[in-house]
Amino acid sequence: MPEQNPFLKSFLQGREIEVGRMETPQYYPEKLAGGEAEELSWDEFKERMQPFRTLKYSDTGLEFLLTPKSPSWTYQDVNIFAGSTGREVQTIENLNDDEGKLFFDINKEVALGVISPDNREVNVSIGFNVEDHLPGQHSIQTKLHSHIFVTRDKYVEANRRSVQWKDLDWFKRLSVVEPFAPLYKDFVETIVKKQKLFTDFLASQETVMHPGYFSMRFKDQAKIQEIFPDVRALLGTMQKEYEEVEHLFTDKNIDPLTNRYIPLEEDKRRALASDYIKRNQDWLSQESIGLLDYLVKNIKSASGSNFRDMKSASEAWFTRGFVGLINLSFSNESDIVRFDILPRVITTSSVSKILAGEGKPIVLDRGRNEASVEEKQVSESYLQRVANIIDQKFSSLLV
Repeated sequence: MPEQNPFLKSFLQGREIEVGRMETPQYYPEKLAGGEAEELSWDEFKERMQPFRTLKYSDTGLEFLLTPKSPSWTYQDVNIFAGSTGREVQTIENLNDDEGKLFFDINKEVALGVISPDNREVNVSIGFNVEDHLPGQHSIQTKLHSHIFVTRDKYVEANRRSVQWKDLDWFKRLSVVEPFAPLYKDFVETIVKKQKLFTDFLASQETVMHPGYFSMRFKDQAKIQEIFPDVRALLGTMQKEYEEVEHLFTDKNIDPLTNRYIPLEEDKRRALASDYIKRNQDWLSQESIGLLDYLVKNIKSASGSNFRDMKSASEAWFTRGFVGLINLSFSNESDIVRFDILPRVITTSSVSKILAGEGKPIVLDRGRNEASVEEKQVSESYLQRVANIIDQKFSSLLV
């Protein structure tokens, strides 16, 4: 029966998920178009972004630029960009241990500093998406940056509207459930144990599955920056695994109609996947094996020139390169930090799964209306609080 297949099962389970829709108004003029930022040097980028605070780590010259996020995800949202003159800093793998811990520390201090009775949960999200340049992906891809945004506040909850599963097209359904997430979960659980990652921080051995992503729990908010070397190691290993799985389905030839990868012939997919499963049967769950089996038998190129125009779940497409998001979630309810891993293999924006809170996925619409006076006041107040935290905690690094 098709409903027993793990791939299709994820869509059937999606009918039971409470999906919301949010439209984000425009708070500030967009300073750079998506592709434009990729062409700028760090100094040119800094001049165009006009940060409201700049920090500099004197040992290596690494700078951190704080800017309003535009277009914004929520009412209370800020970016921190990391980079320096004459140096390529695209992902956290480009940072050494000291730089990475400082990057995490700055984000942590801001997140903890803006928590309040009204702001019960604050997230620090860091994406990785250097290669895949398509609508719905990061607007600024080749400059390492974080987003610090408030969720579960009265403004987010008031702006969230329910949406019926039947009213979502196939692409949006994929955005909610990301069927590849269980395969990543199997792999991460294995690697964390084998490489003894996060041993001083794991608050629980349990990895929690959510719609389209999974989470671990870390203890000791105050020292969470110390996990940076393990996060970097984990992402590097995950990228290698992604590339191996990608190789099972495509040789990376591009369909000129959709600008996506062309799938290999089924016989070749079957042989490669069979060998992969045999080599990794010690950690692959039956759900992950079922997912691979479904794609081997069914995956095909999208039918139209619009890569989002899917007629069925079989028209799944692979992101071109290792794409996704990690997220550290801080709350005023405990000392525990929720560490989310949100892969993007056959999906769109990862943040839509966590923007309204844990287990409350949304479809995010970029609003074209200007924010109201009240909305702008909330946003400006948030930015001022962030500036005050930076001034108090990192005055020695201010430029």
